[in-house]
Amino acid sequence: MFRAFINVFRNPRLRLAVLLTLLAFCVHRAAFYVPSPGINYEKLATHWKMTGK
Repeated sequence: MFRAFINVFRNPRLRLAVLLTLLAFCVHRAAFYVPSPGINYEKLATHWKMTGK
């Protein structure tokens, strides 16, 4: 399995695909913590508590 992981980074096209996927994942995770304008988070939290979700 370790050899297969190393081979991923030997192929330039596959390496680019893996790195771009990791970059997209990191951007998605970082954007989660940026607050969205116009959303009242207290009302949203109250709504989630009332609906049980």
